[in-house]
Amino acid sequence: MMRRLAPLLVLAAVASQAGASAVAAQGDHVYAGIGPSLVIFDTSEPASPVVIGQLLLRDMVQTIAVA
Repeated sequence: MMRRLAPLLVLAAVASQAGASAVAAQGDHVYAGIGPSLVIFDTSEPASPVVIGQLLLRDMVQTIAVA
């Protein structure tokens, strides 16, 4: 189930001054492509998202899909 778009934009702004190039959500997790990194947030407390994982990739993250 996708979350409303407005909270995702706020998370992307918090994650990086450059912003996120791609964002997807599933349950209490938000996945953001920030430059060449995939950053995973736990948003079970929406006012205080926590980074729970990060993966540095070779290229810019352009799209994210979750199932």
